[in-house]
Amino acid sequence: AILYDAPFIVGVSGTVIKAYAKSEKYIDSEIAEYTVEIGQLATPVFDKTEDTLYVGDLITITGDEIADIRYTIDGTDPDETSTLYKEPVVITDDMVLKAIAVSEGWQTSEIKEKAYAVYVNETPYIVKTKDGNRMKIELKSFSTDAKIHYTLDGTTPTKASSVYSEEIVLTKDTTVKAI
Repeated sequence: AILYDAPFIVGVSGTVIKAYAKSEKYIDSEIAEYTVEIGQLATPVFDKTEDTLYVGDLITITGDEIADIRYTIDGTDPDETSTLYKEPVVITDDMVLKAIAVSEGWQTSEIKEKAYAVYVNETPYIVKTKDGNRMKIELKSFSTDAKIHYTLDGTTPTKASSVYSEEIVLTKDTTVKAI
């Protein structure tokens, strides 16, 4: 038997602790028995349930107030050393978000997992800036590596049309089309 002289940590649910009191002046006590049941933390919750999000969207993760949330965005299983959740996760690219809740004295939660894809919008958009009697336009795409082809005569552009590379300055009414 081990002499009890300080609190101790039990980290496994189902552990049976047996104890009795012993003294030279008294008869030994009955043996007391207690089975430790450690509660499991709730699985974290992601506020975004859609499969596809836009770059810059934020995912909020919630869980038990007594727990820290640890997460990964590369598809690996999180553990107690993974990134500590402090603020919403920013979508920057396709990702597999996984999270757990951890707290000393509690069983770690089940892993919450969700794969998110990023919308790829290949349709260019136009940013206009007025500069006196001139209109400056920029052709942009959500895809950073997209080649934008355009026309200034109202015809439908093709892959053989001009490739956009710099701001276009217009001094008269013009129909700009881009792909």
